[in-house]
Amino acid sequence: MKNIPEHTLFKTPEGYFESLGTKTLARKKKKAQMVVMSRIGLAASVLLAVGLYFSNPFAEEIEQSQYVSMDAEIDQMIEQGIWSADDVLSMSEDPDAVLDELLQEQWGAYQMNDADLDLELLTY
Repeated sequence: MKNIPEHTLFKTPEGYFESLGTKTLARKKKKAQMVVMSRIGLAASVLLAVGLYFSNPFAEEIEQSQYVSMDAEIDQMIEQGIWSADDVLSMSEDPDAVLDELLQEQWGAYQMNDADLDLELLTY
């Protein structure tokens, strides 16, 4: 070990330690700005995705076609005798609303005002 010459293998550049703090702070600020910008970009992406999801013009069309095919299947099952009227009403969330709708469809053309109804009842 005594035969190995003592000299420095590594040298620091001129002014390295004097500017080290400034360079480190500048890099840290740059990284902080990048984090803020990435968060803003992420928030914008989320807002865009949510906006596109809720304003999808095809969603209503798809939903409508699903109801049409479901109505056709229900009609077919009723016509084939697989389901009865009681079965259909028991599957409904509000059977009274279904019955009211059916009555309106069947008897809607025969709507009378109170005077006409009284006259009709008097003739019987």
